[in-house]
Amino acid sequence: QSYVEDLLDNPERIWDHAYRTQISEAGRCLLLALYTDGGDSLLGLASCFAELRRARAKRYNQPIEPKEFDANLKILEGGFLTIGIRGISYLNPSIKGYVGSIIVGDPETYSDIFESATHFKQIATLWRLTMEVGSPTRQLLPQRHSATFISRLTALAHVPTYDYATSAEGKIVAHQID
Repeated sequence: QSYVEDLLDNPERIWDHAYRTQISEAGRCLLLALYTDGGDSLLGLASCFAELRRARAKRYNQPIEPKEFDANLKILEGGFLTIGIRGISYLNPSIKGYVGSIIVGDPETYSDIFESATHFKQIATLWRLTMEVGSPTRQLLPQRHSATFISRLTALAHVPTYDYATSAEGKIVAHQID
């Protein structure tokens, strides 16, 4: 009974077990990419996922399987994610909170996301998360990444960001947003 009460008081423990033992590295990359991308566009999320997945596969010497994005969307839908007309989101706010705690609690994960960011909004999301969440690594992250931070901002300043939508005819249309 106390175990169940503890889980109800701390739902992150439930997500931690599933995150670390029941989903693939590609699935974890999808959850991490969603945090910084926001999930407004399937193509935008796919782009963020692809870059993060490549970075982590290289860091950990892992193979990348074809169609990992689509396969993991299907696997995670209903358990971690919901897919709707307005995009992709976490099934439950506690999942988003858990993923945020992973990002700020693990400097390697933070670095992987930061260094593979394809959109300015990802950097802004990381910065806000770092400032909002009390964490032992909170003070280290901006200092540790200050040169990289400037470098990434400079690189992203010259790359446009697009929003993708489906037209009435069913075609995907891109609109530059920054």
